[in-house]
Amino acid sequence: MIDIPTLRRGYAERRWSPAELLTMLAERMDKADPATFIARAPITALFKAAAELIARAPEPNSLPLWGIPC
Repeated sequence: MIDIPTLRRGYAERRWSPAELLTMLAERMDKADPATFIARAPITALFKAAAELIARAPEPNSLPLWGIPC
C-alpha cells in the first residue's frame, strides 16, 4: 500500500523520484480494472507535471503536497 507518509518518507530517503513513482503507478493502473478510475490523465502529462515540480521545488517534501499524485 502506498500512503502519503510512505511517499514522503520514500522521497526524503531518495528511494524514488516523482517520475519513478509515476512509472510504478502507471504499471499498476494499467493492470487495474478500468472502472476503478473516473478519468486518467495521459502519462505524458503526468511526467511533464513531475518535471515542472522538480524545476520549481527540487528538494523533496519542500511543498505541502510535494510529489503526491492527485
